Amino acid sequence: MCNKADLKFLFFIFISKKRLSLWYQNLILFFFIFISLGYSQSVQSQDSTSVEDDVVFAYKNAMKGIIWAIDNYPYKKEATYKDLISDNKKICSIKIFKQEGGLKIISIGFYNSSTVEITTYKSFPEKLK
Repeated sequence: MCNKADLKFLFFIFISKKRLSLWYQNLILFFFIFISLGYSQSVQSQDSTSVEDDVVFAYKNAMKGIIWAIDNYPYKKEATYKDLISDNKKICSIKIFKQEGGLKIISIGFYNSSTVEITTYKSFPEKLK
């Protein structure tokens, strides 16, 4: 037969197994929380990288507009508005204003949902005045 000491020992083993299973459950729960936080951090860093890339491409498109404006400015007009389109996508919107002694060029570059605006001033050489 079982005496009280044996029953206490069996009860202790039962309690410790229960505690052990709770410890394993907590460990597994902690592991999944840690993995999910790590995944969300990596997804967030990928999104910020793609936003930075979009801004860089929008900047390049705005620079294309500045270069186009300097090369193709009609000298007789006071103001000119032009949109540059490539592959059925508007990549740049250009505004050119004739000012005293030069040009004011505003170029807005587009890429996906990002826009970059560049404003620059270009002075005329003395020969063109």
